[in-house]
Amino acid sequence: MVEERELFTPYLRLAVRIEGPPDGVPVLALHGWLDNAASFDALAPLLPQIRLAALDLPGHGLSEHRPPGFHYHFVDFVADAVAAADALGWEHFALLGHSLGGGLASFVAAILPERVTRVAMIEGLGPPTSHPADGPKHLRKSIEQMNGLSDKRPPVYPSMDAAIQARCEAGGLSWAAAATLVSRGVQAIDGGYGWRTDPRLRFVSPAVPERGANSRLYGSDYRARAVD
Repeated sequence: MVEERELFTPYLRLAVRIEGPPDGVPVLALHGWLDNAASFDALAPLLPQIRLAALDLPGHGLSEHRPPGFHYHFVDFVADAVAAADALGWEHFALLGHSLGGGLASFVAAILPERVTRVAMIEGLGPPTSHPADGPKHLRKSIEQMNGLSDKRPPVYPSMDAAIQARCEAGGLSWAAAATLVSRGVQAIDGGYGWRTDPRLRFVSPAVPERGANSRLYGSDYRARAVD
């Protein structure tokens, strides 16, 4: 049985999709960038002993967006994940992360070693990183994007199938996988369907310096992704 819940954290209202027995091993699942909690829909039934709580990160899925004027920084997502675990009442829990969620899981485990029992990461071994010399360029781009937000018009799709096709083309996903994400990731608007995701998620964000990637905390040499 799947349970949809709202978590009221000190910062935002977060949506979570819970599946598995109440006495199962508690696992907080963190999805990837521009995805949502539905990422784990196919996996959850294969883990009958797990109490899987798949979180919609802020700005994704059914969770609230950050207030106007705020960016989506990586480290803020870490705080969101901790707040979600607290709201669930989990003193001890495991983490499952995909892509961006894997990087978040590594940080949560690093700062809460006494609470996180284990970590599983799919297609992700740490946070996005960048060369320190690129910092000013990224910051300038981020400010320009924020200041020009009002000029952007999000796409409108005439049908769900059109939105699914767009997701297939953008992420190289199968139709079935894209349909799963789109079912939670779009909403009906005037003229058709639009993404629930906050447009600010595509803005350049300051990343962890590359030299930090060699530490025990980061464990990755990913380069930051900048999406225009």
